[in-house]
Amino acid sequence: MRDDIIAYLEANIVTGFTVTDELPWTSSNVPLYVKNKNVVYTSLDQVEQEPLLDTLDGLGFANEVSTVEVFVSSDAKTIHTNYDALVTMIKDVNSDAAFAGQTARVTDIVTDYVEDALVSTFAISLTQLVASCD
Repeated sequence: MRDDIIAYLEANIVTGFTVTDELPWTSSNVPLYVKNKNVVYTSLDQVEQEPLLDTLDGLGFANEVSTVEVFVSSDAKTIHTNYDALVTMIKDVNSDAAFAGQTARVTDIVTDYVEDALVSTFAISLTQLVASCD
């Protein structure tokens, strides 16, 4: 899922921002996305299965929820003129054809201030129905 999100971001990036395939690790207790403003970072996939239905023959069904976080920061004193367009573009990742088979697509957005940066975190969660055998 992470690779598909990065491909979508690179294809639709807004002027003034860039996309990296680096992970959003921390250097000297400061996340890279705070140090490198206007650069979009993506985390690794986090996958959870939520059981839905088990049958007597051992077949079961579950919702598999994959979540990837996308991080970007901008200067809080002078917010980038294309910031709103970037937020809209990232929210629209759910409509990309790569995710057409998902039963649910949700993007949660949290905005915070860290030092002199406006940091936006997008939690993109995609759900699909999967069969499982015991």
